Amino acid sequence: MSEPVQYETLTKAVLVKSTKDGIYGETATTIAFENEGAGLYVVVSQSPYDSEQKIAITNEEWPAVRAAIEQMLAICEAHNGKAAGSV
Repeated sequence: MSEPVQYETLTKAVLVKSTKDGIYGETATTIAFENEGAGLYVVVSQSPYDSEQKIAITNEEWPAVRAAIEQMLAICEAHNGKAAGSV
């Protein structure tokens, strides 16, 4: 007699959105797991103007991608702060 099948619950996606917009807002961002046979990876997507745009990130890539994003955001913050202060 074979063992009974085990089941688990896995959240496949998380939605980040403005509290003022619906779940299909142009700036709603979905962070989801994908798997095309080589294991799980994360896909970040938005669907502005009914056209999905996405990037895929593996565990190995994440530290470099995160560092680059944080560096660019810091530059934006510094630039925007200077622009705001110069008005």
